[in-house]
Amino acid sequence: MRVKVIKQLCATALIIFCSIVGYAQTSPEDIVIVEPEQAAIDSLQSLISEYTPESVKVKIYYDIAAKYTNYDSILKYNLLSLKTEEELKRKNDQLLHDEEKRKLLTYISALAGALIVVSFIVFFITRILKIKKKANTALSEQNGILISQKAEIEAQRDEIEAQRDEIEIQKNLISDQMCEVEKVNNQLLASINYAQRIQRASLSSDEEMNRNFNESFIYYQPKDIVSGDYYITEKYGPYSVMITADCTGHGIPGAFLSILGIAAIKEYMRTEEDAENPGVVLDRIRSFIKSTINSHSESRLNDGMDMSICSFNFEKMTLTYAIANQKVLLIRNGEIIALKGDNMPVGRCSYENGDFQTQSIKIELGDMVYMFSDGIQDQFGIIEGNDHPRKFGSRRLADNLATISSLPVHQQLEVITQTINTWRGSYPQTDDQTLVGIRI
Repeated sequence: MRVKVIKQLCATALIIFCSIVGYAQTSPEDIVIVEPEQAAIDSLQSLISEYTPESVKVKIYYDIAAKYTNYDSILKYNLLSLKTEEELKRKNDQLLHDEEKRKLLTYISALAGALIVVSFIVFFITRILKIKKKANTALSEQNGILISQKAEIEAQRDEIEAQRDEIEIQKNLISDQMCEVEKVNNQLLASINYAQRIQRASLSSDEEMNRNFNESFIYYQPKDIVSGDYYITEKYGPYSVMITADCTGHGIPGAFLSILGIAAIKEYMRTEEDAENPGVVLDRIRSFIKSTINSHSESRLNDGMDMSICSFNFEKMTLTYAIANQKVLLIRNGEIIALKGDNMPVGRCSYENGDFQTQSIKIELGDMVYMFSDGIQDQFGIIEGNDHPRKFGSRRLADNLATISSLPVHQQLEVITQTINTWRGSYPQTDDQTLVGIRI
């Protein structure tokens, strides 16, 4: 068996070698084929097809070469052609293999790229879904907060609406009460206005002032509609009497006391003798007020009034006066003379000290006598360059009166009115204000 295989391999090698040598020396055009042999060769070659194995093809060609030695060139050519076909086939197979490999690589690259793209897409989708999930979670939390806030707002709204309804009810109630208060206030105001008319009627008129004093003026400014300040002038023989008073308080309480004081004056200042003794008149009025105020009261009130009574005798050029807790200024040629009396009011007080004193002083033509309550002195206002409010004060009042004392009385009234209003500015009036000026 081994010897047979070796012989076949040697024959095959010899055939291949002879074919290569013959092919190098002979071309297909040089081959001469005899007709009878050609038929036999064609018969053998017809056995070869495209499906014939290579080993069988070699065997057929070997048989042709062994039987037909004249055709060695043909054998060489066929063997060479066979080799060439095999090489072409291998090349074609290689090309097909390379093409398939290239296509496979292309497919693999495309698939890899697609996988990468898909991976990126999956990554981004996953990322987006994660972000969306996170956003949805945050949105859910926000929605929860908003729902809670909405519920709270609705609760607050309901509470506000309830409060609004309550406020509306209270508003209607207050409106009704305001209407009632306004009605009562209008009635009270009407009563107070009527009381003002009564009080004004109790005071001396301008005609009485002009009849008793040729040159005089009255600055009278109640803090409220009615006043605790009042003034009275009367004529008793040669005496022209001027009385000014400032009751405790102002408004309605002060007005009640003023009516009481006016009634006492009408009772105890009636004769020339009374005008000559104003201190005695003050004693009588004090006793009357003390007994009247306390006669129907369980407590002993300390209310009363400050009062000045000045009796002018223009025949003798004397001024007889009694002063209860006030001060009267006499200004002569710009010089200020303060007429002081007793430091106690007409009424009940803890520092009552005996009877009121009657005093007298000579007067001259051109003298100005000023009688006033403490309302002007106690009025708050602003000094230029100083932001702290201060009282007008007795010293400033005396200086202003000394400055204007030479002016006609009607001009003095204008200057005093302007001075007080300028001083007060936006501050409210502190108390009732009264000032009487008389030129001798």
